[in-house]
Amino acid sequence: MRFIHLLGLCSALHMSACGQLPERTVDAKVVSIVSSKSRLNNDRFVVTAQDETGLSGKKSVKKLELDCRVGDVVKATVRGISLTLDNSACVRG
Repeated sequence: MRFIHLLGLCSALHMSACGQLPERTVDAKVVSIVSSKSRLNNDRFVVTAQDETGLSGKKSVKKLELDCRVGDVVKATVRGISLTLDNSACVRG
């Protein structure tokens, strides 16, 4: 039983030593735009973009506001292994 407690303590110390990676702004290429499959949100498209390292992120955009195509480059933010498209990405503005 003590070994399990020691193992848990070592894991917690290791995780606390891993600091949050800094946030950085990147360019991401739009790789797909598909119609939403939800009955409640059938007036939206899901835009997927990918950065140069292969991280991908998705964003829902209203059909009437969509202003990008596959291959376009948009701004995004990377934090750790998460890619988040900017609020203005693919939205008429």
